[in-house]
Amino acid sequence: MASGLAVIAADAGGFRESITHGQTGRLVVPEDATGFAAEILSLAISPQRRAALGAAARAAAVARDVAPENLALLQQYMKAAGLSNAGAASCAA
Repeated sequence: MASGLAVIAADAGGFRESITHGQTGRLVVPEDATGFAAEILSLAISPQRRAALGAAARAAAVARDVAPENLALLQQYMKAAGLSNAGAASCAA
């Protein structure tokens, strides 16, 4: 998304949280090869639609601040590994 390209992904997990179907990308039922192929074809034959999805995806990615989420995840990993949290806490500054 951050690279400004149109995204076609399975409607599951993190993709569902990151992509707004029809606005910032296209979501397809997982394991639906025909659906994926249809979405790829629809974007291949419509450069304007592909560009619009890519631009909206880029804007959404830039607007989302993932630093707090990444810091929380790093802290969880450090805790699980039995490491001090001091270094990760300083990253928040």
